[in-house]
Amino acid sequence: MGSDQSTARCIRLAYRSDHVLIARPLSYEDALAAAKEHFPQLSQKQIAFQTDQLAICGQKKQKARISAGAWDTAVKSIDTVEVINLSNGSKKSTAPPPRYSSSGSCDD
Repeated sequence: MGSDQSTARCIRLAYRSDHVLIARPLSYEDALAAAKEHFPQLSQKQIAFQTDQLAICGQKKQKARISAGAWDTAVKSIDTVEVINLSNGSKKSTAPPPRYSSSGSCDD
């Protein structure tokens, strides 16, 4: 994160290819409101936030969703928060679950 004080007070909110610099939301609820304000197409959608900028995300930079309970800690250490639309429906498989043989192996 930049050492400039004005940068520390801001965060980049990203949704798909659209990015906006906003005042760093102090609460998860403030972040939700800001996302819906700056990305009107999400105003009626269920959204969440994720990042790959925390050390806990590992060297492979795996994205992790930021929970409401972790927001105040996580947001202090990151520059960008990605908004994700949960209303698209998670890509749930319609295939039946795998069957397991008596030996314990999976028979897809």
